[in-house]
Amino acid sequence: LPPVLLRRACACPACQGEPDALGLVVRPVKQIGERGFDLVRFEVVGGYALQLFWADGHSTGIYSYEYLHRLAVLP
Repeated sequence: LPPVLLRRACACPACQGEPDALGLVVRPVKQIGERGFDLVRFEVVGGYALQLFWADGHSTGIYSYEYLHRLAVLP
């Protein structure tokens, strides 16, 4: 999977938002700089996911193997 797709698909709350007290999700406006698409390393999380580390310091996204598979089969 291309790093640009992976970074844009980051499902962490900082990238996708999280529900407020009323259950409304406000998606943050996030500008990803050029270095934000440079994957520097990854770590295995248990037996179910990968944690990706980007050159701009972002690393809070956990990508389950199921989620990665869904990204791989997008039309």
